[in-house]
Amino acid sequence: MGVRVIRPLMVILTPVLLLFAACGDGGGAATPASSTTPAGATATVTPTATSSGLPTPKPAGNTDRALTVAARGKAFEPTVADFRALPQTEITTTEGKKSGVLLSVLAAKVETLATDVVTIGGRPADQRQGGFVRGLLSELASTTVFYINDKGHVGLASSSLPVEQWLSYVVTLTISK
Repeated sequence: MGVRVIRPLMVILTPVLLLFAACGDGGGAATPASSTTPAGATATVTPTATSSGLPTPKPAGNTDRALTVAARGKAFEPTVADFRALPQTEITTTEGKKSGVLLSVLAAKVETLATDVVTIGGRPADQRQGGFVRGLLSELASTTVFYINDKGHVGLASSSLPVEQWLSYVVTLTISK
């Protein structure tokens, strides 16, 4: 007799319990009335910057490491002076002519294949967050240059990447299968 009472009670209580669980405990932040939209309308959110971004790196001296290039267990870590001594190439970009060390020159310092994937880590010019650029070595090797800026840091410019993807402070260049 007890089983017959519990089943109908479970059928009624289960949806009620699920409703309470979906609603939460009320501890979340309230949604302001201005953020609601009428049925069928689309809300547009425009993020705004709330911080000044990452701190600007200190200027680098000639004996400081310029960047790290790594592939298949091998690394090339030139100093700023060593990097400046590497062969320079000029490329034409949407921002004009840019001169620096071709990606292919840096890739030749470690074991690479044309089919490898390149991941370049650093910071974009706005300094708001870290950034990465990823692509095939075969597509970027002869169109991407790395240069030393006036603070001794490595930057990236490319004729095959949009300007928004260029990095002002490159730290790592990883090449993998």
